[in-house]
Amino acid sequence: MISFNQSPETFFVEEIPVFIEDGGGEHLYVTFRRKNLSTPFIAEELRKILKIREEEIGFAGNKDKLSTATQAFSLPARLEEKIPNAFNSIGAEVISSSRQPVKLRMGELLGNRFIIFLDHDDESDFIGLRSKLSAVEKDGVPNFFGPQRLSDEDSFETGKKIFLNQAPKGGSRRRRFFVSVFQSRIFNSFLEKRIAAGLYPTPVEGDVMIDPASDREFHLREMTEEIEKKLFSLDYHFTGPMIGAKMIIPKGIALEMEKAVIEEFGFPFSSLIRSRVPGARRAARIKVTDLRIEQLEGNRIALSFTLPKGSYATTLLKHCGVRLTQEERHCHK
Repeated sequence: MISFNQSPETFFVEEIPVFIEDGGGEHLYVTFRRKNLSTPFIAEELRKILKIREEEIGFAGNKDKLSTATQAFSLPARLEEKIPNAFNSIGAEVISSSRQPVKLRMGELLGNRFIIFLDHDDESDFIGLRSKLSAVEKDGVPNFFGPQRLSDEDSFETGKKIFLNQAPKGGSRRRRFFVSVFQSRIFNSFLEKRIAAGLYPTPVEGDVMIDPASDREFHLREMTEEIEKKLFSLDYHFTGPMIGAKMIIPKGIALEMEKAVIEEFGFPFSSLIRSRVPGARRAARIKVTDLRIEQLEGNRIALSFTLPKGSYATTLLKHCGVRLTQEERHCHK
């Protein structure tokens, strides 16, 4: 058995940014490293210390609290002299900074690099994991949301009310979190049913496809040789719903399957257009790159890899049969 006991000493993640070194402008992009601090906590502490509005803080993604994480925040450049001390006061180490013309927004990154340390019982565990990772390089991984995103039942119900315009207004970042919990559970349910029906990773007619290199989305009308090659090389994927009023709707068989999943959650598919949530499509599969595995002294394994933005390292680990001790503790609370 291979297990992952997540902590800042076993889980390292680093954003791969899209911004250039110094573009000039009114926003200061600060790259920093921290341990045992969640992204929302850091944002709230900086807001209070620097006496700025929530809307003046930008970041590209949420990083696990139980990690050593390197990421970037954008902050008002007018506070450049105060910003290093603000990070230091909350236990974060500033690595670099640069001025940019626009605020950093959610999803504005290329991906994330991970280094993870696992524990195993014997040699056969290492050999088995190496074999599974070889298959992952060839076939990819279902792009499930990890347990960090799914949260609890109360968050799901709050997100559902916000989505259906039945909740009072509040902090925009907190509202987006609740909605994302709601959307994520529906997406996971959709993907589970596609896999159970034998309709993964091959798309069906009417699926909304995505080219991750360009984020171009298009409907699958027929399976051409070019599309088949792109699917085989993990350069095209079919998508699932991050439900909302403006997301591209599939057609034909794909639409009927999607409608059935969404309506299991207690509201008609037609109600999507009345939500204030825009929605999006999410690739059903992850292409994992830069995979490296190394057996260390004792019972320790080092695993490193790169994932596209929005994907979860724990999803890859679960797919490979790794026991997640943190998830077990969460489930038994």
